[in-house]
Amino acid sequence: MSTPAATAAPGSAFVSAAWLRDAATLTRRILLHWKQRPISIAIALLFPVLIVLMFRYLFGGAMAVPDGTYTDYLIPGMFAMTMLFGLESLVVAVTTDIARGVTERIRAMPVSGIAVLAGRC
Repeated sequence: MSTPAATAAPGSAFVSAAWLRDAATLTRRILLHWKQRPISIAIALLFPVLIVLMFRYLFGGAMAVPDGTYTDYLIPGMFAMTMLFGLESLVVAVTTDIARGVTERIRAMPVSGIAVLAGRC
């Protein structure tokens, strides 16, 4: 038995809505996992703040910046580092799902391939 998403023409509006729905379902799965482990949310939110405070107040006085202040360069760098750490945790989570066989079970269902990554993001 085929689903309407599988028989729709690629690029149609129904397929676009289908991958958004699939991504929302997988996002709900991730949020339920986070609900069971609230410490991971706390660490993910507090780590960038602690790094900014550490670099600003511990190392900020040791560096001389010719144009502007040290904070002018610190904050964009910390934003970039926070995004890279988020990307790293995304890769680890997807790899863990692959190792546990979760991704194979999802791929056996009529789910869009992009929804797996979009749901994680």
